Amino acid sequence: MLDFTTNLNSLGFEAGLSEVEKELLFLRSRSAGLTVSGCAHAVFVYELFRLLRKKLNAENGCTVKAFLCFCVNSTP
Repeated sequence: MLDFTTNLNSLGFEAGLSEVEKELLFLRSRSAGLTVSGCAHAVFVYELFRLLRKKLNAENGCTVKAFLCFCVNSTP
């Protein structure tokens, strides 16, 4: 693919940045990496709680297909 902006530095992202801001460019990639990592952790925790809820419902004999069903056996 042909890139028309190869020799046009004024169209680049870094063109409007000062020298101090250019020193902090590494934070953009770090921020993106932390965002992806945070999303991956959120998915993991969601799956962990979903499996825990499923296991607790199975142990308590709850067969109702409710959103949250933590049935407790009432036998003394």
